[in-house]
Amino acid sequence: MPYTVTPFVFNDYWENVQNELGTTIMDVLFYGIFLVLFFVAMHLLYHRITSPGRKPLLVLTTAMALLATTQFSLHIASTSLALRLLHRAIVDGQDYVPDPPGNGLEHVYWSLVMTQDLVLVTNTVFTDGLLTYRCYLVWGRPPKIFLVVPMLLILATLATGYVTSYDQDYYSGPAHFDARIVFTLSLFTNFALMILTEFIDEDIPSRPNSPLPFGDCVLRHIADTNDTYARSPIELTPPSASFATTSNFYRPEGQRGVSSGSNHYQVTPPSASSASASNHYRPEGQPGVSSGSNHYQGKHIRCAFYTDDAKITV
Repeated sequence: MPYTVTPFVFNDYWENVQNELGTTIMDVLFYGIFLVLFFVAMHLLYHRITSPGRKPLLVLTTAMALLATTQFSLHIASTSLALRLLHRAIVDGQDYVPDPPGNGLEHVYWSLVMTQDLVLVTNTVFTDGLLTYRCYLVWGRPPKIFLVVPMLLILATLATGYVTSYDQDYYSGPAHFDARIVFTLSLFTNFALMILTEFIDEDIPSRPNSPLPFGDCVLRHIADTNDTYARSPIELTPPSASFATTSNFYRPEGQRGVSSGSNHYQVTPPSASSASASNHYRPEGQPGVSSGSNHYQGKHIRCAFYTDDAKITV
């Protein structure tokens, strides 16, 4: 039978359905990836890591998994309710009467949406707190004074996120403050944590020739993990130098003695030979670099390529 639906009623519910279906598809994708990473992390924490800081990491990781599962379940429930509300509006047609405030399916739907947003804010705070705790483990006790800044930002994000979720999803009056404040605080929190991970490698002394206890090896691994994503980009300014190798660009860590015929870096500027003064490695405080043949020997050497036209930092 044909249905006659008031346009503004259909548009409201159809917009909700579109938003819910789009975010549900992304939720399914990222939740599947999260489950794989979660089981890998739990396996490592249970069978590989025996340091004193293991229990807080287990608690935080498990809490994040529970919050993510709760948020995923709430999103599935809110999507099904959005479809039911759209179906009811189409079937009732012009006789459709919205539910009174505080009752009916609409009240349940917006309550689920608000709860989902609250769980999202909480999970974000747990994630930032876990990264802060990792920095705390590496630096040791007592905590550094500049750990206070990200902790205050995390608490501010938590408070403003809760208020904004209530204003946007449940409260019918004017908002208490601009919702963009929450995103700004979250952005500054992530920026502060990125700076902390950059300073970790400078804070721990390197002892390549002395054996480390297993607990210190765990902390070194955490620091190296942070250093990997903090320093991973290679900057080329401007892109006027070319890399040339005879076979392999990278030699695995732990292998020494690079032969002159295979593994080496070579920068070739337009008007300079490979043995010129402007085309060689300049290591920062580390020996073992030959400027004549441009060979890389040893581990953990930070150096920069200098040419007439470019500087490449690795």
